[in-house]
Amino acid sequence: MNPAHRMVRHARVQLALKGAFAAAVAWFVAARLLPDDVATYAYYAPLGAVIAIHPTVHRSVTEAGRNVAGIVIGAVIALVGSTA
Repeated sequence: MNPAHRMVRHARVQLALKGAFAAAVAWFVAARLLPDDVATYAYYAPLGAVIAIHPTVHRSVTEAGRNVAGIVIGAVIALVGSTA
């Protein structure tokens, strides 16, 4: 394998390439395809795209969702148990 191919296979390089692609697509969609009043804030789209693909943020959101689900399930069990 040549050095360029090894570098592209590196996880951080892949994440950077995915982020760049997601940001470019988000910018295009926000600036060109959305109505003018929304397109005024097109610079938020690439930021959101990069944040959405970042694994740490994804992991945090997933864990938060699991925690909220656990709390809700616990509350439902407590309510059902207290009324029985």
